[in-house]
Amino acid sequence: MADAPWNAELLRVCLPNGLRVLLAPSPGLPRVAVCVTYAVGFRSEQPGQEGLAHLFEHLMFRGSESLPAGQFYDHVHRMAAQANGTTHQDYTDYYQVVPATALEAALFSEADRMRAPCFTQKELSQQLDGVATEIKQRTLDRPLGDLPWPLLPQALYRSHRNAHDGLGAIDQLKETTLEDCAAFFHTHYAPGNAVLTLTGGFEPQQALALIERHFGDIPGRPTPAQAHLDEGPAETDEWLRCGEPGIPSPVVAVGYRLAAPDHDLHGYLTHVLLARLLGTDPFQPELGGTVRVSASCGFFGPLDARTPDALILAGMLPQDLAPELFITAIRRALARYAGGDLDPARWRSAVRGLAIEHHRSHGDLQTRCRALGRFEILFNRAQLLDEIPLALDSLRQEEAETAARTLVTARHGVVVMDPAGTRHRPRPATTRREAVPAPTPHPSALQLASTKKGPRPRPPVAPPSGATFSSSHTQILPTGLRLILVEDRRSPSVAEVRMRIPMGAAALLAPDAVAKRVHAAWTPEPQGDKGLGSWSAHISEDGQWLDTAAHLPVDELPTVLETLISRAMDSLPVERGSGPDSVSALHDSHQWLMAQALARHALQRAGREGSLPGAGLAGGCLAITAPLPAAKVLDSLGPTLLSTVAQDRPREGLPADITWQPSDLIHATHASPGQTSILLCSSENGRPVHEAARYLATAVFGGYHRSRLASAASQQSLTITELLAGRDTFLGQRRAWVRARVPNYEAERLVTVVRSEASRLARRPPSAMEVKQAAEFCAAQMTAVFDSPASLADALARLGSTGWTPSDLAQFPRRLWQTSAEEVEQAAESLFARGLRGGIVLAGA
Repeated sequence: MADAPWNAELLRVCLPNGLRVLLAPSPGLPRVAVCVTYAVGFRSEQPGQEGLAHLFEHLMFRGSESLPAGQFYDHVHRMAAQANGTTHQDYTDYYQVVPATALEAALFSEADRMRAPCFTQKELSQQLDGVATEIKQRTLDRPLGDLPWPLLPQALYRSHRNAHDGLGAIDQLKETTLEDCAAFFHTHYAPGNAVLTLTGGFEPQQALALIERHFGDIPGRPTPAQAHLDEGPAETDEWLRCGEPGIPSPVVAVGYRLAAPDHDLHGYLTHVLLARLLGTDPFQPELGGTVRVSASCGFFGPLDARTPDALILAGMLPQDLAPELFITAIRRALARYAGGDLDPARWRSAVRGLAIEHHRSHGDLQTRCRALGRFEILFNRAQLLDEIPLALDSLRQEEAETAARTLVTARHGVVVMDPAGTRHRPRPATTRREAVPAPTPHPSALQLASTKKGPRPRPPVAPPSGATFSSSHTQILPTGLRLILVEDRRSPSVAEVRMRIPMGAAALLAPDAVAKRVHAAWTPEPQGDKGLGSWSAHISEDGQWLDTAAHLPVDELPTVLETLISRAMDSLPVERGSGPDSVSALHDSHQWLMAQALARHALQRAGREGSLPGAGLAGGCLAITAPLPAAKVLDSLGPTLLSTVAQDRPREGLPADITWQPSDLIHATHASPGQTSILLCSSENGRPVHEAARYLATAVFGGYHRSRLASAASQQSLTITELLAGRDTFLGQRRAWVRARVPNYEAERLVTVVRSEASRLARRPPSAMEVKQAAEFCAAQMTAVFDSPASLADALARLGSTGWTPSDLAQFPRRLWQTSAEEVEQAAESLFARGLRGGIVLAGA
């Protein structure tokens, strides 16, 4: 969708304080990703510091000189943005994705905590508790949560840096002081030890001016020398045995040491490919084809660590199979590859599949931004990211045979987790924490770096802007299916296909039969067909839509599209028959159960209990994003597509005498004890108002975290699992609704609160401030659909089925800001002020 593809030349700048800056602009995008990557990870920790890098990542969100006491997230929550951080072996990254108009706010917040993080002993204690909970959830509450990482490094490596547990022991972590944090910050969080990366919709010179304004005066200081981590080839095999209650059979993880791609990119990618092949190898006959093997390079994914990295394989064994036989089976598979016993077609499919995955995953704004910063920190080559597809294409089967031959005899580390009555783990070696000199802390707080200027004023945030498309096309096909094509070059060679088709009342009244029909039509997935990416299908949570998704090489689009539409047509219910007598579904979707009860009620009112109207393509949407001009895509698939959809079999529409009255409140029961699901509705009518006004009226009433319903529920101290307002079409009738899920004892009070707030709209219409706040949040939230070709295709199919065009979607954020409070007042009165009298209360038995 952008005028420049992702692989446009990177712009590089280095500030006087040593901060490296990477700029990857993509005009036309309404969002920007900002990532600060520091060259510090848990392999930077000294003995006695295990877990400190991860703990400090948590603390970096707790306050800085200008954004104290958790205020870092103010602009994030206000602008429906994202912000997070992660700790890895050799780096820690902090990233945000915000509307392009909020770029300065993101830069300001990242610069402020690089300049002067500030937090108290209380906050340190709180984060220690949070880290303890995270460790428990990750390793103790999940039987296999610590396999292969963090257990396998203990068997694979010898040095403390490589082998130690990056999570740390919570008892030892609780000895961490503010002085320890100050020393860690001053050692590792200097500007010269970081890379700042921007991707998305920004103008480079303007962005650079903002970067210099906010980061330029951060004092530079010495950075630590890069530690030598390579241990060379392992000299012996190392086995660790563990015990775990609750697992049915042994689980084995095997690791081989690898050099990172900065040493040999070609060789590294060859091992990535071998991992892909081993992960799909049947391992016959040694394991009888019963063991599913997961295989990958890197504990956190490929290209995520300096040397040494690792090739990792893991699998759950049958109870009577010795772990040694698993190792033997791996070696024999490698020996087959080394001997040339590798199907060339399987080789080509694996290479193509890896390239597709790389293009697709890095078409995402956040993922690409973080990857560029990571590659610059780890390998001093951010441009490596765009070299990988060509490097994959240059791989030769003979090279894989050579790599497999080396692995056959390579030493390895093995962790075996056996079923046991009690949990047993090898105790990692730790060293008593030594005192580290650090600045003297303030009695109540520690400011890790003082600017001597005090807090700085926060920059203003402008309204979010819309997007622009290089090209797009919309048309209604003869069967009533809306076709939307959008050019989006962020994932070269990959097309994203989404199709949303109305299922009709049959899916609501006979959910089990319809779900089985869908399952039969879409099984199996053709994962290996000509390098095809992937496809899937599912019925929406309310049972009204069949949603299909696919990503595939763009040159296969015409052929695959015919198959996708054919399978979708086979999924649609065409039979007539009786629906079930009780409220039930193949899966426990409360939305589907409620829609089912409402549809049955409508049929009973019309005296048509045995009628199950069918469905068709009319009213559905087929959306495609592809790295080609929309006209070229249309030319490539036009005749095939039109001839396929013209075969749409006639289906009976919803009889005109079947209506659902929004004044009817139905009560039903379901099997989930203790929980009540509630759906209160009203029909959309009254004075005509435009879509943006209705959207904002819904948000002000109950569609986001600052809504009236959210405030009322908080004031009433209601215990609520879910509370949301929205709009849709049900049985051909447009409606506004409020959906909630509460404990049974709160159901009656919640219904009263919702209806009371609806009636108050007439007496206290939305104020200008309420509308402004809702517009700011909703406009920013809408820009998120442009973060990747996949998310854009999702939105186009969902909104296209309601009549939207690409232009509507691109301009909607701006349209929200242009909507007046008077227009929102009219929409609110039309949607909610007459009361939410009808719907369903689905109570747990």
